Amino acid sequence: VSQSRYLPSKVQIGNSFTLLINSFCLINLVLSLGEIRTRTKPYLTQLHQRYVIMKSENLHKEFTENPDYFKRYHEVREENMSTFNQDEIPHKMIIKTLEKINTKRTKTIVDAGCGLAHISKHFKDDKRFNFINYDHCAVDKTITVCDISKMELEDNEADYVILSLALWGSYRDWE
Repeated sequence: VSQSRYLPSKVQIGNSFTLLINSFCLINLVLSLGEIRTRTKPYLTQLHQRYVIMKSENLHKEFTENPDYFKRYHEVREENMSTFNQDEIPHKMIIKTLEKINTKRTKTIVDAGCGLAHISKHFKDDKRFNFINYDHCAVDKTITVCDISKMELEDNEADYVILSLALWGSYRDWE
């Protein structure tokens, strides 16, 4: 199949495809899965492009009104991360860093935008850390539902704050 300057916005999965190239012409194509990937945006990329431009309060409203959106995003993200080098996954890198901390006093760690709370689950029985997890939706009782642009923390309440891959909402929310 030769490259076309017209790219489909939607493609039905299967071996045979009918693509609307323009309003005047329909073409039947047989594409390999690799060719499909080069011609369509992955679902995760589509979500990232949508969520990153939303104001945090609007995204918070969308996820609290439609918790299945939050759940689906994290399912797709987890599936995507399973293809990564496991040593380069951000929450695993943070876990390795925290494992190096030696302390007699319990450290309070805020995980802002914790998602599925992987980090706090890893340390659930570790007396060195007390986690406070925030995100738009709570997948379990360890997470407080909150728009992280409006967290109400007291001065010096946390020893560490994790903000990893919590990029949703416009940067204008923080100005």
